[in-house]
Amino acid sequence: MSLDKENELFDKITKMLDSEYETIYYGSTQPSGQPKFPFVFIEMSDQYESRMTRDSDGIEKYRNMRLTVEVYSSKSKQETKGIMEKINRLLRMNNFLNTATVPMRGGNRGELYRRVATFEAVASEDYFYSL
Repeated sequence: MSLDKENELFDKITKMLDSEYETIYYGSTQPSGQPKFPFVFIEMSDQYESRMTRDSDGIEKYRNMRLTVEVYSSKSKQETKGIMEKINRLLRMNNFLNTATVPMRGGNRGELYRRVATFEAVASEDYFYSL
């Protein structure tokens, strides 16, 4: 079983942020060339199954999901934190658990701010469930 949930989550995140920010950019691939900021990178890792998510007949009903979100800003560390907090709230409402959030240096001279977070949930074809 493979679930296509990346587009669903990407759409939810971008719709929410578009309503709160006048200018914000997104991608599911790392920016190339001269990127514009703030930029949000969203990537779903390969799904994996667990023995615990099979039914009594051994049929897989659920998939473990891991989503990585990176927020980049040329403005401030606080801007990356604010954007990530909004994403965190949205994903928590969709039963994702934030398993790590790390502020990181971006760029050689620190002129770029970056925050990386990992979220996990279990999904069926219709729903996301907390871990």
